[in-house]
Amino acid sequence: MSVSQFRGVIRRSEISDGAHRADSLDDYKIAKRGDIVFNKMSIRDGAMGLAREDGLVTYHYEVMRPRPAVEARYVVYLMKSSWFGGELIKRERGIGAGGAKGVRTTEVPFRVLRTIDCYIPTVEGQRAIADFLDRETAQIDSMIEAQNVLMQELRERQRAAISNTIDSDASLQRVPLRRLITGISQGWSPQCEDTPVDDPSTQWSVLKVGCVNGGVFRPEQNKMLPGDLEPRPELGLRAGDLLMSRGNTREWVGSAAVVDRDYPTLMLSDLLYRVAVDRSLVSSEYVALALSTRKARDEIEIAAKGASHSMQKVSQGDIRSTTIPLRSLQAQSDVVNEASAITVRADAMISAAQEVIDLLRERREALITAAVTGRIDPETGTECIEEGAA
Repeated sequence: MSVSQFRGVIRRSEISDGAHRADSLDDYKIAKRGDIVFNKMSIRDGAMGLAREDGLVTYHYEVMRPRPAVEARYVVYLMKSSWFGGELIKRERGIGAGGAKGVRTTEVPFRVLRTIDCYIPTVEGQRAIADFLDRETAQIDSMIEAQNVLMQELRERQRAAISNTIDSDASLQRVPLRRLITGISQGWSPQCEDTPVDDPSTQWSVLKVGCVNGGVFRPEQNKMLPGDLEPRPELGLRAGDLLMSRGNTREWVGSAAVVDRDYPTLMLSDLLYRVAVDRSLVSSEYVALALSTRKARDEIEIAAKGASHSMQKVSQGDIRSTTIPLRSLQAQSDVVNEASAITVRADAMISAAQEVIDLLRERREALITAAVTGRIDPETGTECIEEGAA
């Protein structure tokens, strides 16, 4: 099993179809139905929940079994409150602990967690609070899900609009990329730190494969190069580089994006291709857009091979065989500009939806904190006024 920030304790198969990540299950922990499970490394982010069935979790997790006179749902809500988060920060151990700048890896094991003094009402009071929060957070979660659906629809409309723009002229000849490129190269994937660098333009790091997901280049998707390894400057990125993922899930394998500026210390990884285009025929920006259309995606996904959905790969030959519609350079520029305008409009609407989600999550956290610290009457849902208050 795994623990999600928003979904609680779930089967790992719900988020990945890959095999378990250990050679042996000997070091795994048993979680029984009704146990509280949290991730020691990301507890401050709310990665905890109630086990709904028996299962196994890795050593990164702690498993707590509530006493008979304790409502486990109340404890989970308590641990998700901002008050509890503040207590966690005081007790963190690890790099960047205590909320310091550059937080990377923090850890709060149970032996530290148990030192926090908490407000614990009677078991009847705990159940009343948990029931109240179950109802209220379910409504908020429903509104959040509606915004997530809207964002997904907006992204799909954006992709469809861009595809229509590129594939609108049925008279255009579809040309295999081998006729439009001058070469394909791969990068290097040494054993890196799990954390990204603060400034990928000046600190040595290696790109993660997800840096091109969705057709947008994300330099923050990187891993820090260990100090005992010599960097390879020839793998640094240059403005205009066309990058493609050669290994990823079926949805993202073959994703392409253009590097926006020079990153001399940010290196290409082995799971990425750098595709050199013939600039007398095509632009990198146009090729990246053309590869995001449904027709090109169908070709890539059919060609992709792998033992599981979570890791599909495409060869250089597959990329060279993928076809895109060929236009004049001026027509390509027009298409890129139109696609950019579509993206700007879609991004504005997606940003607005994300703001609503952020506000709803803030409301959810504030409600939980008020309820578990006794500031809300769970029977009426009204705020409790302290004696002597005006």
